[in-house]
Amino acid sequence: MAINAISADTSTPIVANTSGDIWLVKAGVEVTTAGDAINGTGSNGGKTFLIHGHLIAESGDGIDLGDSVLNNGGNNNVHILSTGSIFAESNAIESAGGGLDLTNEGSLFSFELTIFAEDGGNAIANTGTITSSGSFGIFALGGNNTISNGGAITAAFDGIRTQGTGNLIVNSGSVITSGTAANIAAVNIDSLTGESNRLVNGGELSSQLNAVLGGDGKETVVNRAPSTAMSN
Repeated sequence: MAINAISADTSTPIVANTSGDIWLVKAGVEVTTAGDAINGTGSNGGKTFLIHGHLIAESGDGIDLGDSVLNNGGNNNVHILSTGSIFAESNAIESAGGGLDLTNEGSLFSFELTIFAEDGGNAIANTGTITSSGSFGIFALGGNNTISNGGAITAAFDGIRTQGTGNLIVNSGSVITSGTAANIAAVNIDSLTGESNRLVNGGELSSQLNAVLGGDGKETVVNRAPSTAMSN
């Protein structure tokens, strides 16, 4: 296991292709790239990323992990510290292969999907800010995902969207969407017949139309917030 520390500003993308290694972007450091700021694509998973500084991807993803064709390269750990941030023209964090363990205490902004986690078994915890100016705040596919929000999620489309079965969403913060289409919600649980998912809300869910949308499966919604906290 090697620790790869980025301690100075750079415009060179960080290539992360070794399983078991750790990449550390120190506080105050800016990684500003034309493509992905961190390229961790491929079949080698099991990597760790500690972002104390700033990733700025001017035409790509902030962090791109795994192999979306072979559906492997997962089981990665990403921690955005309170001093850290990601600004991305595409997705702030894109992860294939499943098993993403993501904690955000900082600031994530994207023009597309802010967090896109494929292949299931992902654990996403946010106590910072997540902003998408053109798409979803969090989109988790593949089932058995756990999403916990104690921060602020703001999106043009769904604030949180899941597909598959066995997903758990717990909100104690705010999830706000500015979208006006009938199929957009603060939380959109897009399920098929026979699938089941659960939402526990103790915070604010706000939408122009739908606070919560479900699919054809069984959606359990527990609202522990005041009635005004789920608005449309």
